[in-house]
Amino acid sequence: EFVATIVGIIIFGAGLFSALASISIGKITERLTMPRIVFTATWAVGTLFILQYIMPSIWGLGIFRAIAGFFMGFITPIANTLISKAVPKERRSIVFGAVSSVAMMGNVLGPMISGMIANWFGYGMVFWSTASIFFIAAIFVWRSLLRESI
Repeated sequence: EFVATIVGIIIFGAGLFSALASISIGKITERLTMPRIVFTATWAVGTLFILQYIMPSIWGLGIFRAIAGFFMGFITPIANTLISKAVPKERRSIVFGAVSSVAMMGNVLGPMISGMIANWFGYGMVFWSTASIFFIAAIFVWRSLLRESI
């Protein structure tokens, strides 16, 4: 039962820090472009998942999970803003519906696939695979930034 309490605290911390990030987006977007923030946040989350893996204590893992939650709090709101700017008004409902559906599939399939990865390859591989997904996403954002600057 003590483990469940610690896990609850860690999940709460990640959610709280994510909410704090979402609140602070306005001030940060005054200094940095939104695509750069998404790139930095995505790369940071990937790095923090690796740091969570190498943490020797549950409290250290919790701290890095909360910091990852902070950076995750930037990604969705800014991505939605960028989508609304890039998509014509008459198509936005379709695009946001598709984005919402993909996000919900991720919420369902993520834990299921993570469980299978942990069962087949060990818990450490869950951290590495999640970090890899964030790094790949960051590379796509970076390539998009390079195209904009040309």
